[in-house]
Amino acid sequence: MDAKNSLEELKKVFTKFRSVADHINMLQASMNLSMGTKQNEDSEVQQNSSLNGGAINKSFEINGGSSASISLN
Repeated sequence: MDAKNSLEELKKVFTKFRSVADHINMLQASMNLSMGTKQNEDSEVQQNSSLNGGAINKSFEINGGSSASISLN
C-alpha cells in the first residue's frame, strides 16, 4: 500500500469517527431532553467517553442510579 492509499484510508477512518461522535452527541442531547435532565444540584449527569482501539465507548450515569452505555465497533 503506497502513501496515497494510506492517507485515503486514514481520511475514511477520521470521517467515520467524526460521524460517530456526531451521532453520540445527538443521542446525548436527545437523552437529556427526554429525561428532563438539567445541570444543577438536583440532577447530576456523569459521562465517560473512551476510544479503545477501534471501539468507541460512551457511558452515562444519571443521579447515581439510571445508566446507559453505547459501544460502537
